[in-house]
Amino acid sequence: MEVNLIVDTSVGPVHCKYCDRKSSDVIIMIHGLGGTRNSLFYRDMAVNATKSTCRFDFPGHGNSPGIAEIQYSKQALLVRQLKLFLQQTYNCASFTLVGHSKGATVAILAADHRDTIISLAGRLHLSFQPKNRYSPDQLAKIELGETLQMTFGRSVYFINKDSFEERKQLEGVVVEKVKEAVDVVIVHGSADEVINCEESRELAKMIGKECFIVEGRGHSDITWNDVKEYLGKWV
Repeated sequence: MEVNLIVDTSVGPVHCKYCDRKSSDVIIMIHGLGGTRNSLFYRDMAVNATKSTCRFDFPGHGNSPGIAEIQYSKQALLVRQLKLFLQQTYNCASFTLVGHSKGATVAILAADHRDTIISLAGRLHLSFQPKNRYSPDQLAKIELGETLQMTFGRSVYFINKDSFEERKQLEGVVVEKVKEAVDVVIVHGSADEVINCEESRELAKMIGKECFIVEGRGHSDITWNDVKEYLGKWV
């Protein structure tokens, strides 16, 4: 059974749902832009996993108060602090970091050499904008130094040129970081309209891993039934 936790971090308080199955390895589920702890199949994973699980809302999302943070580095810092809290509170030894979309990149940045990473519809080419996310007018304003207030899901973000520059700088870092993980599992929908599944295929080829393509699924509609047999080994 999941219990509600409030974990204080330097980025802000975080609302978590934690299921303690007394495992040494804990699954942490990381949502993407505009997402919540209930993104994708996270609720079903929490019910069906054999390991302890933690799913949470970043500040400014779901039940966590505060301002939604666009920076990858701050979100990765929060996940590292959440890992430390779980280590100290529940004696966790290692983690499986499950990330969807932007959350997949955050998982890679927050992981250390003992962790397993499960990337769901993740990005490889961070310097390119997802299709149709910003209009030409919005991109021009950002390039001129304006800060835009934009809503994704139910969360409001403040986006400026620094946000784009951070992604460009992280592109090479992500590839090097993912090579350090104990194991990397890559999943992507064949019909993803936001991030082309070829990005996951390319990443898998670069690091010598298999890429599991879910036929007919888009960016946010992969279900637990689609992946449970494939992910069973890790969860």
